[in-house]
Amino acid sequence: MQQKSDAVTPLPLKQMFPLALVLLNESLCSSILLPYVGYLVSFFEKCPPEEAGYMSGVVLGSFMLGQFTSGKMWGWMSDYYGRKPTLALGLIIGGLMVLCFGFSGNIWVCIIFRFFHGLSNGNLLVAKTVLADILDRTNEAQGFAMVSFTYGFGILIGPAMGGLLYDPANSNMFRWAGFRKDGVFARYPGLMPAVACFFYAIFALVICLVFLAETNPHARPLPGWILALLPSSLRLRATHEVVPNNENIEAVVVEPEPDYFFNGLPDESDILGENHGTATWEKSQQLSFRKDGTNEEAKQHKEAAPNGTNGRVDSHLEVDREASAPALRGADEISVATSQEKEPFGYRDSFVNPNTRCVLVTYMLICCGDVAFSEIFSLWAIAGTSHGGLGYQASAVGTLLLTNSFPCLLSNVTLHLACRVITNKLVLWRISVMIISVVVGLMPFVTYAVGGAQIPLLLMCTFARQWFSSWAFGLITIFTARVAPPLHTGTMYGIAQSCGSIVRCVIPFAITPLFAWSISGHKPIPFNSVLTFLISSVMFISACVGSLGLKVEDENELQNEQQLETNYVVVMDCEFDDGDARGGIFTGIKG
Repeated sequence: MQQKSDAVTPLPLKQMFPLALVLLNESLCSSILLPYVGYLVSFFEKCPPEEAGYMSGVVLGSFMLGQFTSGKMWGWMSDYYGRKPTLALGLIIGGLMVLCFGFSGNIWVCIIFRFFHGLSNGNLLVAKTVLADILDRTNEAQGFAMVSFTYGFGILIGPAMGGLLYDPANSNMFRWAGFRKDGVFARYPGLMPAVACFFYAIFALVICLVFLAETNPHARPLPGWILALLPSSLRLRATHEVVPNNENIEAVVVEPEPDYFFNGLPDESDILGENHGTATWEKSQQLSFRKDGTNEEAKQHKEAAPNGTNGRVDSHLEVDREASAPALRGADEISVATSQEKEPFGYRDSFVNPNTRCVLVTYMLICCGDVAFSEIFSLWAIAGTSHGGLGYQASAVGTLLLTNSFPCLLSNVTLHLACRVITNKLVLWRISVMIISVVVGLMPFVTYAVGGAQIPLLLMCTFARQWFSSWAFGLITIFTARVAPPLHTGTMYGIAQSCGSIVRCVIPFAITPLFAWSISGHKPIPFNSVLTFLISSVMFISACVGSLGLKVEDENELQNEQQLETNYVVVMDCEFDDGDARGGIFTGIKG
């Protein structure tokens, strides 16, 4: 068998660009409220901003509650109806919910629309699923780093946008615009940030509809009432599959992709990278294949209709490439399958299976540690030195958090390089998590530093935590795709998002009162300000220990991947004389 080189598959950048816009939209919408939610609550409740903390937490928590409620639904939709229509639907509904939030007239309406916005916030997991479809093991680290990179960038600029755009009628920065003191922006001070998010969501929607290709070959048509809303001019007649065509063939018969606007025509370079050959024309019907590679019926059709006279084939592109098809990552697990209903997969199934359960529990533990640290760090930084805090002003804390943008961005750029040095990604993940646990556990002891050593030590700890947190969350995203059952990658991501959301919703209610108790009075170590940091550290250690039962690196699979040499065929819009419009996916190995 021919041995393949260790070349890295080029990133499908034309597919990743619209995904980056979607990820940026999700992070902007989730973080833009942070700097002004207290002022918004104060405006509606007619109370001082320092008394708005409880209701501010309810407004922010309602978003996480919505994410928890709908996570699995969005994953299921992407597996059933396809990635592209699900992304489009999420962008439309999410943009409308943000706009309605901006027009809210009281705090309870804000909470309701924020909850519905959380319900519609499934695009993050769907974008991850698309990446799992189009990436392979040679470029997945570099590709999935885009998730943390783009999302982290949005988390950085989202609060800045919110702070700048809030209440423009009373802002000195917008005095030149001449907003009236009794105008719409004065009655709805949070409207301008909402309008900015809405128009960005529409922009991302248009880019996705134009440039993003459907990556789920098993997608079913949308319900008829949705298709009826689309103008006939927008219903492109287009179906496409990425299918291998080999000498030794096993057939997987699937239904064609639906005939509607959400399915874009992929450019062959998007799917196959740079290694592609020349186009050939061929007539093919529903054929019976033998594993010896011979097929008399196929030969007869090819000889009888070299120009497509016995049937119509709009386009048929045959491409040679030495790599496994990213869009068929699960095809090697299915020898022969028909277009039938797939087995259901839900919360119970994910926790019954040992491997998926291990990923979910591990993900929840690192989310626990991360949100616990995020909640207590700012409180610890502004706490007085007599209580074990740093005694910083709010502006200094903001500057400190802003400096963490540099390790956040750099770490995501270098993740794929680290994966080349430590080829076992699970080992790299455990190293990252253990470093986080050590750094978080040592951070409260920075207050004991003397002289000018405090700030350098603090920066070292925060930089290291941010750097390896980006690696840890990027790698766990890869592991989630690897352990997902065939045809259920989107659902698995949805379940993971729901599990993470409920943790991020519950932990703040427990960790912040505990921190307040720990800094009250004069308690001995470890019951003073160190306590909550140690709890966060223990959560990361528990995640590392819990991952010992996780299996994501199959050496036999890695070896087989290096030996695969496959021919691919992109089939678009095939119809036959007998009206049979089924498409076929064929997998095999060239000897």
